[in-house]
Amino acid sequence: MATPLEDTYWHKGMRRKLVDSLRRKGVKEERILSAMEALPRHFFLEKAFEEKAYEDMAFPIGCEQTISQPYTVAYQTALLEVQKRDKVMEIGTGSGYQAAILALLGARVYTIERQETLFLKTKALLLKLGMRSVRCFFRDGTKGLPEFAPFDKILVTAGSIGRPKPSWTNSPSAECLSSPWARTCSGWNASPGSGKRTTEPSDSTSSSLCPFCPA
Repeated sequence: MATPLEDTYWHKGMRRKLVDSLRRKGVKEERILSAMEALPRHFFLEKAFEEKAYEDMAFPIGCEQTISQPYTVAYQTALLEVQKRDKVMEIGTGSGYQAAILALLGARVYTIERQETLFLKTKALLLKLGMRSVRCFFRDGTKGLPEFAPFDKILVTAGSIGRPKPSWTNSPSAECLSSPWARTCSGWNASPGSGKRTTEPSDSTSSSLCPFCPA
């Protein structure tokens, strides 16, 4: 990560170019694009990747994890249909970039990370950026945060945590956007005729928005 945090005119210009490219790729939600233009992505990357931070690519962030490509972040954020004061649980904090975007959209974010090194680094960064509506937890994401349930939305960005648990939400009306699970979501979570979307971004990372119901 860049230290000290510095957001130059060059960085801002590169962000504008990135946002323009996302528009050309079909991202239409101006609230999300505005948040992505406002938030310096290079703060969430190691210094070695700073010059490439505004390319539409994923990059390593340590602990064998990556920061998602901006298109994926925009896409899955749009699927969540975040409203102000929504209570969102995120499984897989990673760099914290996705959580910060949700916070800029007005969500109250509860985010879980199981890699202690990432957890400590990301929590410190989010505090430094003044993201007070993001609460970070170091624990096994498969257990969720039942003590803080119910949640309005659940975002699962971790690809190896196993099947999501109904106890994560304690609310049959909550919605779950689960990036790695599109091809199995209908098997454990979606009810026929629910009207929820099942789609895939252009980078082939699957996403599903499903009603979260007891199995």
